[in-house]
Formats: sequence, C-alpha cells, structure tokens
Amino acid sequence: MALSFQRIRLFLEQLTDKIFYKERYDSNFVLGELSKKMSSTLDLNDLGHGMLQILVQQLRLTHAAFILLDNDHISSVKSEGLTSNLNLDEEEMRLLGETANTLVFDDL
Repeated sequence: MALSFQRIRLFLEQLTDKIFYKERYDSNFVLGELSKKMSSTLDLNDLGHGMLQILVQQLRLTHAAFILLDNDHISSVKSEGLTSNLNLDEEEMRLLGETANTLVFDDL
C-alpha cells in the first residue's frame, strides 16, 4: 500500500486537474524557460517582453508588467496582456517601493 500511494495520488491529481481545469505549473520548467530566455537575449526590450510572455503563459496570468526604476523615476515599462499603458503616479510608486508583499492594483 505504501509503495503504490504516490502513483495513485499522482493519477488522482491529474484526473482532478483535467476535470476542474486546475493544472499547476511546474516551477522547474518555468525557471528553465526563463533561464533560456535570459541567456539567449541581450536586448533589454526583447528580454522583458520574452520573460513576460513566459510568465503570463506558464503561470496563467491575465496580464503582467515589469517596471524599471531609475532613481525613483520610471525609466521603462514592459507589459503583456494589458489593453492600455500603465499610468502610475509618484504615490503609487512609493507604495510599491515600500512594501515587500505582492500588491494587486485594485488594492492600490
């Protein structure tokens, strides 16, 4: 019984994932894809968009963005899945910089 438990658990997880469309992402695969992208691209624009595409696709996100700061000023914004550009003001940037937790824009 103890030897077959892992196989049965894996089978049941795959079955329920298919039924409820709740497939989990493989963190090793995602990190591998990100590593490949970072090692194959030197252009910052291509790197940002490529990494965002991987993250949105693999983590099943609706949209995501990278915000690059230079001395507390936005120097570049890369986004995927957004219909409009991000418009962040100084107060929102300060709030993002002060927190160590993930924030949802609706929470801002």
